Amino acid sequence: MPTEGTPEYVKALYEYASNIHKAQDLVYAIPLLERVAKLDDPFYGPFALSLLAQSYKKIGREDLEAEVFKRITALPKDHQAVLNPRWLATCYEKTGNLKMASAIFLDCLRINPNEVGLTASLAEVYVLDGKLDEAEVLGGGLIERPEVKFQIVGRMILGFALALANKYDQSAKEFVWLGQFLLSSESVPPGTWDFRDMQPLVNKLGAQTRVANELIKVLSGNSTLQEFSHAWNEMGMTTAPRSA
Repeated sequence: MPTEGTPEYVKALYEYASNIHKAQDLVYAIPLLERVAKLDDPFYGPFALSLLAQSYKKIGREDLEAEVFKRITALPKDHQAVLNPRWLATCYEKTGNLKMASAIFLDCLRINPNEVGLTASLAEVYVLDGKLDEAEVLGGGLIERPEVKFQIVGRMILGFALALANKYDQSAKEFVWLGQFLLSSESVPPGTWDFRDMQPLVNKLGAQTRVANELIKVLSGNSTLQEFSHAWNEMGMTTAPRSA
């Protein structure tokens, strides 16, 4: 067996912890991954932290997940360099460093300006950072995409950006379209987006606060489509959606 702390030991421990994580035995995987992270290896350490964040999310420990995001953003730059830049930007976003998050997303888009997921991520950061005009432009592009996922994200981005800019009527059109789309589809597409970062902005949306909150709940799986339908009808939201 490799000596503890040697590169061979770190590699073997990480691979074992990763396999336990894949098997979904998270109660066992988490302490193993913590052990790898504490060894401070410049290659395996950052990946162990990434798996830790995923593990804590899966078991509903958002408090510990948030702590891992802070640990990732505090890593030396040469340690961060091995991580997927999209993931690293998301860590900065979730710790409130929106300037760094947007800078990383912009760097990624300079490499591949056609990657729509990066555009959606940048649009979300712009909403969080109060860059509402930029968010509107990107959100408008997303709703023209053929993929349902990005149409949904685009409507949410636009709805939030417009409401935050006090354009409540325009915001309502985006939210109503989205709500009616979900109801007419009779399903919520799985894995649409993680709207947790936008949740704190809901109470700043004025007249659109309740409808935005109900949309986030159903899109995040925190309410059923039946519960959403009841709330939707209760709010008197009956306008039909425009064609996609």
